[in-house]
Amino acid sequence: MTNKKKGQLFGQERRRIFNDNRNDTYLSRRKYNEPTICIKCGALYKKGRWTWDDLPEIADDAICPACQRIADDYPAGYIQLKGEFLAEHKDEILNLVRNVSSREQSRHPLERLMEITDTSESVIVKTTGIHAARRIGTVIHDAYKGKIDYNYDGENYVRINWYR
Repeated sequence: MTNKKKGQLFGQERRRIFNDNRNDTYLSRRKYNEPTICIKCGALYKKGRWTWDDLPEIADDAICPACQRIADDYPAGYIQLKGEFLAEHKDEILNLVRNVSSREQSRHPLERLMEITDTSESVIVKTTGIHAARRIGTVIHDAYKGKIDYNYDGENYVRINWYR
């Protein structure tokens, strides 16, 4: 019979296997003064997060991480849509992308649509957050089926490929 100590499971030590040192250059390491207003989009930093709340009369100025990503053209989410089905239903799918994006942005100011690029072979959608990209990909897949792949690069970037 083995003598187990607190924190041990099946005679082995529990070790933290995930290192939580995030390496996102757009994630501020400091707290903004409250309240702070983004000078580009008007988002309000309050209670430790960015919101679309009513703006106070007096507040500090800053640029929110989403506006900084847009200025740097550095997306956190990258969605590639391809296939014959896309060519036949492009307007419908792009309307869905815009609707999902506007819904996400209304709830979460840092989750925005950056750009939609329409090429002859595919449509590329860039977002400022991984959650907006994942949501767009999931909604397209739920609505039109097809094949979808999610590729995460740590916690800072997601690349989604959808084909039908």
